Amino acid sequence: MTRSKLTLCIATLSGAAASHALAQSDDPANGYTMEVGVIALSTDASGAISVSGSGEMIVPRIHARSTNAAAIIGSGNGTLRTRCVHSAGGTEFGNSVDVTGLILEDAGVIEHPFEEFVMPEMADMSADQGSLRLKNGNFVVSPGYYSGGIEVQTNANVTFEPGEYYLGGSGFMARTGTVMADGVVLILMDGELDMSGNADVYISPPESGDYQGIALVQHSSNTNAMKFRGGAGFYIGGTIFAPSAHVDVRGNSGILGSEPFFGDLLVANTIEVGGNGVLRIGMWRPAGNLPVAALWD
Repeated sequence: MTRSKLTLCIATLSGAAASHALAQSDDPANGYTMEVGVIALSTDASGAISVSGSGEMIVPRIHARSTNAAAIIGSGNGTLRTRCVHSAGGTEFGNSVDVTGLILEDAGVIEHPFEEFVMPEMADMSADQGSLRLKNGNFVVSPGYYSGGIEVQTNANVTFEPGEYYLGGSGFMARTGTVMADGVVLILMDGELDMSGNADVYISPPESGDYQGIALVQHSSNTNAMKFRGGAGFYIGGTIFAPSAHVDVRGNSGILGSEPFFGDLLVANTIEVGGNGVLRIGMWRPAGNLPVAALWD
């Protein structure tokens, strides 16, 4: 395996994520901007990235940092559509799995793209606004610290004003109702992100500031899973960074336009798409390149 071949599969950050985490390179190794996609950070997990059942993963690039012989697994009638599969270990695909794209095995451990990302601390929180349980009506929510979390329940139509939302307690749950959050970043200090019902959720990230281009952050100390399940429609237009979380996408989300749709980059500890779930990344934007360096530890 040559280094030049590996650089064709290098993941990059959006300008948003790069501005918060890394200095951009003036002399990118690959010579041009690449699309980004999915990165699993675990360095030893079996199935760090997995597609099972009738699940579909449709993304530009897939990177598993795990050196396990089965770092990336496809089983059942799963579908994996990508330009490049980069595994530091191996891959394991069943006979009925539909895979497209270049597959690189034992390809070295790609750099952690958010190695220098500074997580917020509780001491940085503003005045505590407690918890919100919203149902049966129209609501407007303001940015701030919600120590008990936010839950969107039956017949709630919720508009989030632009800004930063720090969530503890139960985290963020939207199982029914609608959520419109333009210019918003949700930061889960504690609790879980649970979108497992029939909610319609739209989140687009801030266009400036420390979290420019980042829609969801789960604190590195928070090991709760992120759940995208059921028949809900999700559009998340920016980067998701959940370094210690398992991201689980499954359910009855197979209709074009109503499946989970992520913007430019999903970075988590491990990632699973199962059942009839669909994880689609396609509205990606020009991305800043990772620093010039070897792609393996």
